[in-house]
Amino acid sequence: MPNKEEYTNERRDVKEMKAIVLGLPRTGTTSLCSALSILGLNTYNYYEIFRNKEKGHFESWISAIDAKYNGVGKPFEPEDFDHILEEYNVVAASPCWMFVDELLAAYPDAKVILSIRPPEAWLASLKETVSMVLSRKIWGVISLADQYTALHWRLLTRIYFTLSQGEPPWKPSADRLLLQFYDSHNEHVRKVVPRHKLLEYRPGDGWEPLCAFLGISIPNQRFPHTNARDNFVETERQRYRSLWMKIARIVAQGVVTAGLVLFLTQTAFRLV
Repeated sequence: MPNKEEYTNERRDVKEMKAIVLGLPRTGTTSLCSALSILGLNTYNYYEIFRNKEKGHFESWISAIDAKYNGVGKPFEPEDFDHILEEYNVVAASPCWMFVDELLAAYPDAKVILSIRPPEAWLASLKETVSMVLSRKIWGVISLADQYTALHWRLLTRIYFTLSQGEPPWKPSADRLLLQFYDSHNEHVRKVVPRHKLLEYRPGDGWEPLCAFLGISIPNQRFPHTNARDNFVETERQRYRSLWMKIARIVAQGVVTAGLVLFLTQTAFRLV
């Protein structure tokens, strides 16, 4: 059996992680991921969890969070990250920012991008998007109509309650805790990542600093701007509507079935 050093070398030969994006949500990570894809990098972000839902990615991340933050289960090892990220050479956005030290240990040769924005602007964006969605308690009920939406809801709740340090993130009382977490997270990344391997990136910085940092030529197209506030809210609204339509179909089918059973029962009694 190979020792830990031999296994680490074997992993590096098999998998090369180009970059780890450790910015918190609502710091422009979705636009940044689109830009990295344009540069030819295969980037894993939250949307990839949906694309890999049948491979158990929702369950894997929930287990990893529960192990690290709640002491439930076995903490993730490098091979666990390899299993999720086997097709990708960049990992970004939620929930990867929750595993700063673990990802740095798993992929020590990767460059690190910390997406940032002014704290008050970040908080406003967070409260106008994700916090607004999470505050709708009916989500937890209607998500039961779909297995993967239920997992999505569970994962979102774990992510954002960690960000708000246990306080409901939509409440005004969470504002101070959110800003505190924002500052402490960014400072931790700056502390543990060597300066020459770290790029602090702000929305609007464009191609130049990103391409120079990664050693990739600037593409001949505009920098992408995606996941604006309205787009995020509309995406969740569509998911919300589709779940209610699914519930309505289930109820309608139940009513039709019950009516048919009642009709057949009454018919059978008349024939007796």
